Amino acid sequence: MSETVIGWSDDLYTGNTIIDTQHQFLFTLLDKMEKDATSDSVKLILTEIANYTTTHFCDEEALMSKEKFPDLVHHRILHASLIHEVTLLQEQASQHKLSNWVHVHRFLKEWLREHICNEDLTFSRFVQEK
Repeated sequence: MSETVIGWSDDLYTGNTIIDTQHQFLFTLLDKMEKDATSDSVKLILTEIANYTTTHFCDEEALMSKEKFPDLVHHRILHASLIHEVTLLQEQASQHKLSNWVHVHRFLKEWLREHICNEDLTFSRFVQEK
């Protein structure tokens, strides 16, 4: 990506162009949420995050399956957990029961960063060592 993505840093590169581009786009969505934290925009962004993470997770899991990654089942569980959390956040936002956008933004950004650092980079090292 040519523009600066807040929260993205070189230590998050996995070495897979498709996955890295998708990760950067997820950070871009979170940046968008931070810049426009109105109720309506956050609901739309949460929907976009939910849809995009589903696509991203499918791509990532397909790659892991292709490479015969031994921790694929664990990785799928983590992905399912985030999708569940985002779905709950969407429901709360739709029912106007979600007002702490800063907390939502922080949770999603920290989850994404930790997931990449602790899980996706483990997969990246696995592929490099093969």
